[in-house]
Amino acid sequence: MILTAIAVSVLSGCTGYSSSNSARMGDYTVIISDSGSECFVRTYRWNGDPDNTVIDIPDNYSDNTIVAQLGGFTGTGVPNPFSIEGPDDLVVWNTGDLDKYDVPVYQDDIVFTLKMGRNIKKIYTNIYSKDAVDPYMHIGVEQDDGSIIFYRVLINVECSDDNPAFYSKDGKLYSRKDDSLEHLPYPGE
Repeated sequence: MILTAIAVSVLSGCTGYSSSNSARMGDYTVIISDSGSECFVRTYRWNGDPDNTVIDIPDNYSDNTIVAQLGGFTGTGVPNPFSIEGPDDLVVWNTGDLDKYDVPVYQDDIVFTLKMGRNIKKIYTNIYSKDAVDPYMHIGVEQDDGSIIFYRVLINVECSDDNPAFYSKDGKLYSRKDDSLEHLPYPGE
């Protein structure tokens, strides 16, 4: 009996989240905790419209489930960072990779406004990798003429004043714990 309980505990993971507990919520994919009391947002699915750049993270997934994180870990620690997906599933990290396309390719910046609610207490994202040669995520959007525009993703943050873990100032996100700046791709950096 004890071995069965240990096996169930190990197989369900130690993070409290299982990747099999994913669900769609409008433009978002969420991973719901094993207890059902909270979830994290895994992806935001952008429609490719440069005029549609507001990512409004809801406070709740359902009446009993709060949205507690942007990105997270499942099982025994498998990373599931928050990311933005485009309509054509084209993403590059190194702009040198743009040469592999046989169609005209253009580059532009796009600034998303990330509106964070009061319940977000942790952030794990792959939108920006400060230690990479090219730290920015580029989302490709196919155009009607067959060309592709790769948008360098930048983030402007608006955080709820009621959020106990984070606050925003001048479009940047800070930890309330120690006033440290969260590493996101902010415009102008």
